[in-house]
Amino acid sequence: MYLKHFFREKNIIVLLLLATIMLSLPYLIRASENNDNLIRGEPYYHARMSQAMTDQGMQSSDALSFGGRDYLFNPFHYIMGLLISFLGLMLAAKLLPLILGLASLLVFYLILKKLRLESKKIFLICAILIFTPIFIYTFTVLNSHALVILLVLLGFYFFMHKSKTIRLISLLVLMTLPLFSLFSALIALLALLVYSLHKKNIKNFYPVLFFLLAISAIYYVPEFIRQGIPSYIVQNIRVDNFISDIGGIMGFSVFSIILACVGLFFVNKKKSFIFLIAALFALSFYFGSQINLYLNFIVVVLAGEGFFRLIQREWESKILRNFSIIVLVCGIMFSPISYTKELSSSLPDQAVVDSLIWLKENSDKDDVVFSAHEKGFWIEYFAQRPAVMDNLFEFAPQLKQRAEDSSTIFKSNNLDITRVLLDKYDIRYIWIDPAMKKQLWNNKRTALLFLLSNSETFKNVYEQDNIEVWEYLKKE
Repeated sequence: MYLKHFFREKNIIVLLLLATIMLSLPYLIRASENNDNLIRGEPYYHARMSQAMTDQGMQSSDALSFGGRDYLFNPFHYIMGLLISFLGLMLAAKLLPLILGLASLLVFYLILKKLRLESKKIFLICAILIFTPIFIYTFTVLNSHALVILLVLLGFYFFMHKSKTIRLISLLVLMTLPLFSLFSALIALLALLVYSLHKKNIKNFYPVLFFLLAISAIYYVPEFIRQGIPSYIVQNIRVDNFISDIGGIMGFSVFSIILACVGLFFVNKKKSFIFLIAALFALSFYFGSQINLYLNFIVVVLAGEGFFRLIQREWESKILRNFSIIVLVCGIMFSPISYTKELSSSLPDQAVVDSLIWLKENSDKDDVVFSAHEKGFWIEYFAQRPAVMDNLFEFAPQLKQRAEDSSTIFKSNNLDITRVLLDKYDIRYIWIDPAMKKQLWNNKRTALLFLLSNSETFKNVYEQDNIEVWEYLKKE
């Protein structure tokens, strides 16, 4: 299909416009509330590394990660760095996810066309995708998965062609995945394996398997030898991690799951499809909810199938049929609207930024800051100070020990034990915000919050908007 002819289709134009609106809403709402900061923590890591690459060239380590951490080249930061050169950091960080989201939607649409699905069914599937919280999160909040998903979809689309030349393009695209993460390469291999088995043409899968394993080995084995297999911690597999309506930031909406179950009932003879779903859910017990970013595409296909079958099905009562469809449509649409509002209200707000800028201006560059690991990226970006922990666990030195020690510091009522651990990590400042007070101490002055009242050991140097910064008075 020629691109010129493709864009004559009204469906894709409507879908792209709808996606543009949904992906722009969080930052538009945020701007209306006078908050121009990026959403959540991860974007600040990517922004910092991309800016460093732009200003200083290729990086080999991340000095602001406590104790130093080897930096493995990520093409996402190079692309982001190029955009920063032309657009500036903030505009690039907000625009890049949107562009990747529209491109991913376009390629996903082409894949569904290649699978010879009905046009109405394709439109339903893509519309449901646009309204899923996972899609909105992935292509609004700056993260490298946004680019990886596009590459996986492109690789899969080219792999579906019979032409050897086009399949070679697929191989070249897929060979870039290990440069982002082993996880993305594993997801691509799993999807292609299931597709190849379904088409009974496994021989086309072998070249992809060989080259992805070879590149992964070349890229990661030296790092594994030097630092060991990377650890993934603080991955609590709970129901609310998978359901956006009860707090899962990268979760599925209840209505999408209901429709997906209906769709699964109609395709239950396709064992390869069910195997892929089961394998992805199994992987979630190691990688956590990030698997949802990829599983979402399967869920919306099933949800679209389920919705389409309900519409086409003969009902005894037309009133009941119309009522059921209206309820499902409203659920699919209103759930992401609520989610979008919640996402737009995510930290950091200006109070967080002001406190960290104050810390930058009133501390030495080598002063170590202790806080919850979710706050680490903010500390490293705004305060430009090393944080004891952040959310990037891969290849972080002594990760499990640091997690255990951090938990002890938060929960201990023993000042001597706390001092030993603060000295161990050479901590100078402790940064606490309202969210930490609620999550860790239930807004009560217990454990670390109680110990901070010891004026011989701690000094309150900043307190504004319920954000506190404490200086640890180390004994000489």
